[in-house]
Amino acid sequence: DAEYQKLMKVVDGHAKKRGEYFEQSKKAFNDGDKGKAKELSDLGKAEGVKMEEAKAKAGETMYNMKNKESDGTWCDLHGLQVEEAMNRTEKFIAAAKKKGLKE
Repeated sequence: DAEYQKLMKVVDGHAKKRGEYFEQSKKAFNDGDKGKAKELSDLGKAEGVKMEEAKAKAGETMYNMKNKESDGTWCDLHGLQVEEAMNRTEKFIAAAKKKGLKE
C-alpha cells in the first residue's frame, strides 16, 4: 500500500503541474500572447498524459498487490478508481471465459 501511495503522489504532482500550466496558458491568452498560451497549453496536455500513465501504473500496482493470491476465479478491486476497476473487471471476465470458467 505504501508503494501505491507513493505512485499516487506522482499522479497528484502531474495533476498539479497540468493545472498550473493551463492557468498560465489562460492568463497568457487573456494577455494577448497566443503563442505563449499554446506553448503552455501543450505543456499542460503533456502533464495530463504523464498523469494518466502514472495513474495506470498505480492501478496496476494496486491490482497486482491485491490479487497475488488469486487462483483466477476471483479478483479484488479494492483501492482501484472506478474506471480502472471497470477495465480490470472486463479483462478478468474475458480471461475467465477464455479459461472456460462460467460467469
